[in-house]
Amino acid sequence: MRVLVSVSPRMYREAIALSIQRHCPTLQVRISPPEVAEEELASFRPHLLIHDDTYPSPRNSSRASLQGWRCSTPTPWTRG
Repeated sequence: MRVLVSVSPRMYREAIALSIQRHCPTLQVRISPPEVAEEELASFRPHLLIHDDTYPSPRNSSRASLQGWRCSTPTPWTRG
């Protein structure tokens, strides 16, 4: 399974990707800045896309264009 992590800042996407790789070493994980996520979607063809909901979605921010992609948006968590 291929996973593309496209969140900002870079430190966050690296931490998310590293965590995924450590817990699921059989997955192929790639990171990409949100600005070039569209190119990565075309070339890497991920099964799962993890991206910011505050940054415009790949492919001109159109939800319809992401149809067929499994997408996950990291959610801030708090203690308590």
